Amino acid sequence: MKVWITTAAALTIAGLVCGASEAQPAGGGGGVVRKACHDDILQLCANVEPGGGRLIQCLREHQDRVSESCKSALSDAKASRRDQHASPDAPPPTTPEPGSGPG
Repeated sequence: MKVWITTAAALTIAGLVCGASEAQPAGGGGGVVRKACHDDILQLCANVEPGGGRLIQCLREHQDRVSESCKSALSDAKASRRDQHASPDAPPPTTPEPGSGPG
C-alpha cells in the first residue's frame, strides 16, 4: 500500500510538471523536457514539490544520476531560452584584437 501511495504522489507531481511544461510557448521545448525527464523526476525527485524551480534544482543536485536524454533536453531548453531572451537590437559580442589591449 505504501508503494502505491508513493507512486501515486510521484505521478501527481509529474502531472503538475507536465501541465506547467505544456504552458510554455511553442518551441520552448517544454514537451521535450517533460518527456525526456519524466522517469528521472519520478525516480529522483518524487518528494519534491513542483514550482519555484525546485524540480530543476533537484535534477541538478542529482545530475550524476540523471539520464543522458534528460541532460540533453535540459541543455537544449536552456539554450533556447537564452536565445529567446537575447535582444535583437544588441550588438554581437566582440573580442579584442590581439595587441589592442593594455599590457
